Amino acid sequence: MVTLSIAQLPGNTGLIALAMGGLDNKIYLYCGERTGKFVRACELKGHTDWIRSLDFSLPIFSGEADSVLLVSSSQDKVIRIWKLTLRGSLANTEGTYKRGEIGLASYIEGPVFVAGSFSYQISLESLLIGHEDWVYSVQWQPPSLVAEEEIGFYQPQSILSASMDKTMMIWQPERKTGIWMNVVTVGELSHCALGFYGGHWSPDARSILAHGYGGSFHMWKNIGVSSDNWQPQKVPSGHFAAVTDIAWARCGEYLLSVSHDQTTRIFAPWHNRDPQSDGDSWNEIARPQVHGHDINCAVIIQGKGNHRFVSGAEEKVARVFEAPLSFLKTLHYATSEQSSFPEDVQADVQVLGANMSALGLSQKPIYVNATHEIQENLRNDGLDTLESVPDAVPVALTEPPIEDQLAWHTLWPESHKLYGHGNELFSLCCDHEGKLVASSCKVHVFLSVWVTRNLILMNL
Repeated sequence: MVTLSIAQLPGNTGLIALAMGGLDNKIYLYCGERTGKFVRACELKGHTDWIRSLDFSLPIFSGEADSVLLVSSSQDKVIRIWKLTLRGSLANTEGTYKRGEIGLASYIEGPVFVAGSFSYQISLESLLIGHEDWVYSVQWQPPSLVAEEEIGFYQPQSILSASMDKTMMIWQPERKTGIWMNVVTVGELSHCALGFYGGHWSPDARSILAHGYGGSFHMWKNIGVSSDNWQPQKVPSGHFAAVTDIAWARCGEYLLSVSHDQTTRIFAPWHNRDPQSDGDSWNEIARPQVHGHDINCAVIIQGKGNHRFVSGAEEKVARVFEAPLSFLKTLHYATSEQSSFPEDVQADVQVLGANMSALGLSQKPIYVNATHEIQENLRNDGLDTLESVPDAVPVALTEPPIEDQLAWHTLWPESHKLYGHGNELFSLCCDHEGKLVASSCKVHVFLSVWVTRNLILMNL
């Protein structure tokens, strides 16, 4: 079993329904009392792949009968809404719904089962198709408190789904037809994201949050007044594996860290220009290296008026990176109270950012005078598109970046490779001036023993 959901059966019967789904593509429904044993009631078939998420709604009161909705998602890319309705009480209908007298006609709309002295029917309410990959999570919008009515809470007819296609969708029924439609779609365009593992509503349903494979959070907030307007928001970020090394910038403006999550990240205090704010806040402002090997060490060295660092990973090469113009402008805006950027620095640095190679580990520079070629490359359908992923668009940031910007648009270009070691790099250091770099690698130790008449020699 992969997912569970529990709810009280409709009709104030005091019975509990437990839905569970797993690897056999079926949804199993168990019923029981709060203090009793759960008994299997029925199976729901329809999904063609693993069940990934289940969620019951609060009871829905209609003119005919009380009901509860169950939403399910699967790796078959489909979302299904099931309606569980109270048919009647066995004790009050003179045997009409006795277990042995439920006719075949009753099963046309869906399975019928008996729990305690009540009978229930499950029918397929709707089929939601829109995601292009596995749907990992579905969740009903949190209930709203209704004070003026006898009902304590009201269940909004709104479902949030999260998928491996890097999108979250909000589904709602149309007012006239009642057909469930996708009304909101948000997501990430970065190639670095591997999709969303789950999505969650905020308690007031004004924000939605997704979490992904890389330990990242992705949040959108509805800032619209008369109509929906979902905009991405800043969220905490950081490494999702062991941090192996850290280094301060030579002037102390930021902290650089490397990790076994195969990324290099830069954290800095962001100067808040709002006089009514609480002050500066630390944020991840750049992700200069996204690698294919676990990164073990890094050291910041001296550059020609620029920021430069060397990193070593589970490979035999040390790589040198230099800060592009987009990072220098972002850092200036984040840490300086002056609004104007020095013109001499802007004239000296001709690299705006970097692109990640799809078939290699090097990050290639994007030059300032070549930014107009980015759109032409995006329209290029030739063989060159096989060698690189879509071009980054590095820009100077005026507010802390979100995950999509960090993962793709804040890379630093690789300027040099340092060869010489025969095994994976283990540590790096530099002198106080930052002009000399020392490196060490992992060494395999072999023990050889030669035996003579009166002497034992060991060669390490």
